[in-house]
Amino acid sequence: MFNKILSLEDLMKGLKQEVLPYRNRIFSPIVTLQYFLLQALSADHSCREIVSQRVAELITKGAEGCSSTIL
Repeated sequence: MFNKILSLEDLMKGLKQEVLPYRNRIFSPIVTLQYFLLQALSADHSCREIVSQRVAELITKGAEGCSSTIL
């Protein structure tokens, strides 16, 4: 969706310049930025809704142990 406006290559270039090294996680800096933008553009601006959508996507791709529950 965002590739038409901001390519993954541009995001990665900026990330390498601005962010310290990070571990590979479900919510990487790129995913966090993408879902923040989706949240800002959504009708209800709900973070919980965007996270729920991401967890559902991961589960359909076979990920185990995903939960949107905040401990």
